[in-house]
Amino acid sequence: MVATLRSDDSIVVVAAEIVPPAPEEIAEVERALGYSLGASITEFYTACGGMKLIWTPVDPDEDGIWTAEHAAKVFAEPSKCGPWLFKSGDQVGTPQGCIWIPSCKQVFGNLKEWSDLLGSQDEIFDDYREQLGQPDAAECLAPFDYSSAFYDFAFLLNGKPDPKLVRGEDNGASFSGSRLVSLPEYLEILIASKGNLEARVDAFADADADEDEDEDADEDADEDEDDAVDE
Repeated sequence: MVATLRSDDSIVVVAAEIVPPAPEEIAEVERALGYSLGASITEFYTACGGMKLIWTPVDPDEDGIWTAEHAAKVFAEPSKCGPWLFKSGDQVGTPQGCIWIPSCKQVFGNLKEWSDLLGSQDEIFDDYREQLGQPDAAECLAPFDYSSAFYDFAFLLNGKPDPKLVRGEDNGASFSGSRLVSLPEYLEILIASKGNLEARVDAFADADADEDEDEDADEDADEDEDDAVDE
């Protein structure tokens, strides 16, 4: 994937890093949580300790897409590129391609850090209760891929192994209208899209939710037409 991106003259790969695995972190966070995270998460963090892939066009033609120079400047100092980079409000826009999966301990060991940034977690879980079932432990979100300020890709933790990922929008304000995706499927999406953020967002789109929105829009249009006729 990285080699393919680097062979494209229209793209600049700013960062490509795979963190060495730290298997002891899995046991540590599972002890703290009180339950197993499941096979897929264990396999992922046994293979690597996290990853980062940042790329952007040589000449961006869309508003909000970083230039290569800006991306290189932002990521030039790793000590300042913590997971809060996009959420701090200090950065506007995003690279066109960004995969930023931190360590197991960062994802699952700092859940309280996100409570002030995310919407009502009770309401989020209520939206997906039918698919998730009743919880076996406290319900909480665990952002997994810190790739955007506007979008979130987070695990829905509820005490069951192999939790699903959900897409959030508007900097944590809304998590509705998303498909629920397993970690293996999410990794397949990353590979297929090469980390393209827009493609990842589209892959989470819930077809039923989109149909409901279209029906609501059609009903509103019909009402406006009837009002116009009455007048």
